[in-house]
Amino acid sequence: MRARIAALLDNLVGAGSFEAVSTLTKQVPIITLCALLGIPVERTEDLIRWSDMLIGSDDPDFVDPIFDAYSEAERRMMPFGHPAALQAFEMGRELAADRRANPREDVITMLVQAQVDGRPLTEDEFLNYFLMLVVAGNETTRHTMSHGLRALADHPREWDRFRQGGIKSQTATDEILRWATPVHFVRRIATQDTTLNGVPIAKGDKVAMYYASGNRDETRFEAPEIFDIGRGKNPHMAFGKGGPHFCLGNFVAQLQVRVLIEELATRVSRIEASGRFDILRSNHIHGVKALDIILHAAG
Repeated sequence: MRARIAALLDNLVGAGSFEAVSTLTKQVPIITLCALLGIPVERTEDLIRWSDMLIGSDDPDFVDPIFDAYSEAERRMMPFGHPAALQAFEMGRELAADRRANPREDVITMLVQAQVDGRPLTEDEFLNYFLMLVVAGNETTRHTMSHGLRALADHPREWDRFRQGGIKSQTATDEILRWATPVHFVRRIATQDTTLNGVPIAKGDKVAMYYASGNRDETRFEAPEIFDIGRGKNPHMAFGKGGPHFCLGNFVAQLQVRVLIEELATRVSRIEASGRFDILRSNHIHGVKALDIILHAAG
């Protein structure tokens, strides 16, 4: 992964203005994901397209002609409410069949060989897990990197602080995750009657947890409106707050962001915003569709 990130940056640093989502932040997580799952590199564009369609279905820039071929009732029965999920399922079936016949050291092989309560995963369980890996392992990391680059362009002194040393890359990564908050909220259903901050919640109530609010909570963060690359106390909620719903891929996501800023620090003296900063139309994902930047080479 580090070598791939380094190669991408070597082509971009000092090359003038470029669009960073398509050339950099989309590429890093999808390449990592393909390596973990054992998906051929030539299929990366399929994964990116499906992920864009599933997450960005409310955005006019991600209109899929196949969408209208299904009725609303049919779409409601599909994962993410979009027929692109069916195309991803086809890839999942192909990969599962191949790994049963030809096991490898990858996550797909682990899933087809896995036992849950003494039984293998059903096809539906495997396919839905595969789709979640494709989407969750790609979108959130991509958008975190994009927001991180923009934050570093908007706060050049923070980039200087990081490059001067003394701030751990993990500390900087945590602040980028807090600042980006790639998922606005998740919704759960209460399993029992309870009270939260004096508000009664009944069993069966739907409860929305806004990470975007939690990561700017003035009772938990000192000066939360400030991007502080060296923030010491940083109990951010970018991956949830523990328990069964804590993000399984959090260590991989953190590693990718950490490696990116480490490799940037050796090559780039200044990150400059140079044009577009287009945000995804979504009430769920804090996504970036386009980001124009310049990476000025270090002397």
